[in-house]
Amino acid sequence: MSAKRGFIEVVEEFFKQTKILYIDNNPFIYKQYSKEPGLVKWFFIKATNLFVKAYPFVLEPQSRMLRETSFMEDESKLVQTPHIIVKDWVSVSIIREYINGIHFDPYFDEKEYFRIGKEMALIHNSGYVMGDTKYTNFLKTNNKFYVVDAEQAIRSNSYSYMFWDIFVFITTIIYKIMADNPFRGKDLVRERISSFLNGYISAIEHDYYSILSNIDKFNYKTIIFVLLPYPYYTIFNNMIKQLIHN
Repeated sequence: MSAKRGFIEVVEEFFKQTKILYIDNNPFIYKQYSKEPGLVKWFFIKATNLFVKAYPFVLEPQSRMLRETSFMEDESKLVQTPHIIVKDWVSVSIIREYINGIHFDPYFDEKEYFRIGKEMALIHNSGYVMGDTKYTNFLKTNNKFYVVDAEQAIRSNSYSYMFWDIFVFITTIIYKIMADNPFRGKDLVRERISSFLNGYISAIEHDYYSILSNIDKFNYKTIIFVLLPYPYYTIFNNMIKQLIHN
């Protein structure tokens, strides 16, 4: 398991909106949605998204808080999330349960990738899409995965948005592995992403062919080409096309 801090971790640290809060020596997570770095992050993401219209991101702190708390408090969803203890709409902040675990690690083996693929499918089976599915938003504890960030989660059965969730997760994995292993990255990506996609397909209740076929839409072709450098663009594209045509 790699201990190096890559590009994704550095960006995460800079834009962090959460901190550990101790009450009677018990840890909780305090999150303030109006914190300046978080606003900057979502401003750039939303501005970039205007050109490709991949997902209906929101910038306003209240909107992001509403999306996240609505998702986490929905007892019908099929995935685990922390319990929210306090909601303060004046300061636009929450206190939630502290989950003692580790973030999904891109160097987990293929078995864990298969499992996280199934988790993604369960989110979509619950009638939600996330918008922001970078690997650091998934926490593993006691052999379970928790979704710990859902600021952009909405109720939707849009196959286009489901594809976006798949793409974002894979892209952040690629960036981490590519940065750490410039010479072995291609093989590591192929093995792990294949397991992730197979896990997703094994559990999704929607038509996975229609979901993955979004790769041929102009807006996704554009953003995939822009965000994934060669040869990872080709690897991702070929893996999806192979699954579509099987």
